[in-house]
Amino acid sequence: MRSAVIDDGLLGQVFTIGSDRQRLAFLKSIQSNLEVFLSLVWRSFAGSAEAVGVALDLVLRRKALAAEALAAQRDALLGGKYPALAEPLRQWTVLRQQIARKTLAGPAPKGPTPTGSNWPSGTRRRSVWRAPWPRKCPR
Repeated sequence: MRSAVIDDGLLGQVFTIGSDRQRLAFLKSIQSNLEVFLSLVWRSFAGSAEAVGVALDLVLRRKALAAEALAAQRDALLGGKYPALAEPLRQWTVLRQQIARKTLAGPAPKGPTPTGSNWPSGTRRRSVWRAPWPRKCPR
């Protein structure tokens, strides 16, 4: 568990100052630590709901970070290749990051309220989802 905490601290530093490529490379470099931790939980603590919950949280956090790094690379490529998509992609990224931050932060003190002030407004979400930008990108 201590190793996962150390890795999370390093992840925070790398994700703050590193490029998307550096983020993915770092995630790959600590993958073996995750696998060892999961193996330990599976073999020795499978009956502990707390240990299994911690393992699941760790897996989901790592998957979310990898997905975010890949999405940022995709957006950079599409924005460069299709300049008309740059602004809609930027809006999409901002919304995606807001949702990710709110999700990772956990429920507000009053409990989970997806429609509350902790989440981006429904109007903004709908305007980004309904944007015509996918039609601007050839298949």
